[in-house]
Amino acid sequence: MVVSKYKNVMDSEITIKGNPTKQVENFKYLGTWISNDGKCDKEIKARIAMAKETFYKLTNIFLNHNIWLSTKLNVLQTYVHSILLYGSECWTLTATMTKRLEAAEMWFYRRILLISYTRHITNEEVLNRIGTTRNLINTVRNRQMSFLGHVMKNKVIENLSISGKIEGKRCRGKQRITYTKSLSEWMGIEETNMIRTAMDRMNWTTMTTEPGIPQGT
Repeated sequence: MVVSKYKNVMDSEITIKGNPTKQVENFKYLGTWISNDGKCDKEIKARIAMAKETFYKLTNIFLNHNIWLSTKLNVLQTYVHSILLYGSECWTLTATMTKRLEAAEMWFYRRILLISYTRHITNEEVLNRIGTTRNLINTVRNRQMSFLGHVMKNKVIENLSISGKIEGKRCRGKQRITYTKSLSEWMGIEETNMIRTAMDRMNWTTMTTEPGIPQGT
């Protein structure tokens, strides 16, 4: 695989004992899709599809009027969200993918309440009826903050991939948002300061739990 932001990538032309290897656009590694464009879109879409498939398998619980709503939400959190959020610590969330995840979250709530989109009931009303708030994205971000803190405190290759610099100039045009940039914007702090603080366990714990951080909102 050759990872590039361009659609037309070079041919790797790698051979093993004279036999050419197949060059692919994406492959699944440890249950996660890795794409040659370096994005997480395919993986997030696949996770949403898998979570919905699991939801359908549990409709006998979610649509049972004799089961308390709180129990249904616990089942949703345990069996559906756990599949949806597998590997989310490494996602680079764009605005588009964030909206997809938020839409999936509301999809689950509407199905549990048997509310069709044709009834034109707002998301706010759905949340009021189910007695909760949007928390899926906050869960992803909280996991990412914990993961970043763990990586930055250990001098391993993952640390270098986040804090290291690549020599040369950036290509022209709009730049893609990076993993750390996406997380720092959500936290509302400067990217460099976030990375530096993540290397200090005590300061990072304080920063990620102080009232100014929008987690759990």
